[in-house]
Amino acid sequence: KFNMTICIATNLYFPVRGGVPNYYHYLAQSLVACNHKVIVLKPDFSAEDKDDKIEKQNNITIITLCRSYNKHYHYFKKYFRPGGYQVHLWLAMGHAMKEWLIENATDNAIDLIEVPDYGGLAILLKHDSLPPILVNGHVVLSQLSQYDFIPDSDHTKVIKKLESLSFQYADGIVSHS
Repeated sequence: KFNMTICIATNLYFPVRGGVPNYYHYLAQSLVACNHKVIVLKPDFSAEDKDDKIEKQNNITIITLCRSYNKHYHYFKKYFRPGGYQVHLWLAMGHAMKEWLIENATDNAIDLIEVPDYGGLAILLKHDSLPPILVNGHVVLSQLSQYDFIPDSDHTKVIKKLESLSFQYADGIVSHS
């Protein structure tokens, strides 16, 4: 029997390269080693209209959202200028993930949803019928903007607000970086 079922809802996951995808890959492996069930929920950034993909890797279930992400991507894209920090990607991702979670969290007995802090995904996943949301604090755009030139655009304003709301309404925050 599994101790808990943890859903890692993220924009980046292995084999994508970088710190965040590697972190979540190793976290998922560590959780499985401790007898937890792990579901990784991620978008298909190709924004193609195709079926969702479900794969198993070392007792980790990876769900790649394609059709619902594509639908939301095209909806939100029309409201933001091209370029910038592509806030429409975060909005599409959050709405597609929330739809999947509302439909599947109970059947999969999900106990906890973990999300990255960058992009403000947590607030987009808040719903009375969903399990608690844990925000994993690495670094957010509002922190980065203090040390690097980041233009104050429509995109960055929305992302910073989503991040702020995510921290405010998260059920828990883990910060280690």
